[in-house]
Amino acid sequence: MHILITGNRNVGKTTVVDKIQKIIGIEPTGFKTRPFFDDHDRLAGFIMTQPTKSQNIGFSKEHIIGYTDGVNWEACPDTFEDYGVNLLEDAIRRKDSFILMDELGFFESDAKRFQSIVMSCLDQTEIKVLAVVKNTQTDFLDAVRNHPNAELYHVNLDNRDSLPEKLSLKMEMDKA
Repeated sequence: MHILITGNRNVGKTTVVDKIQKIIGIEPTGFKTRPFFDDHDRLAGFIMTQPTKSQNIGFSKEHIIGYTDGVNWEACPDTFEDYGVNLLEDAIRRKDSFILMDELGFFESDAKRFQSIVMSCLDQTEIKVLAVVKNTQTDFLDAVRNHPNAELYHVNLDNRDSLPEKLSLKMEMDKA
């Protein structure tokens, strides 16, 4: 079974994922979402990167998935449709890792090819998926959360310290 992690904002979902990755000691394929900041250190948007520092290409305007003028957010679906699809297609081809998707959210709402490849990743049984799913209602996110090959775990202040060990064991047992 694949593992999906959700929870409220800033509760520690990515921290749980990072701890799981460290415990199991396998570098994932897939993607991570990282913030970028303007010249005044204000959040300006998010970029999509490869999940490990050894693979990380760093900031590139071509990899922006969403940005803000300080009030409104605007999605960049082309990043998902091109770069995101390529990252996930490569992840499916590789069998020596697990697929990380950190995070799936509302920016992908108009990226239909990307949504399709995410569902293809969840359809896989030979490679494990670990995904952070934003705690928001969209048709796409609802379909991800309800995928029959996945189990959904809610991170909160009470369980965020114990979840990494529990979910690491689950990933290892499911691999056997």
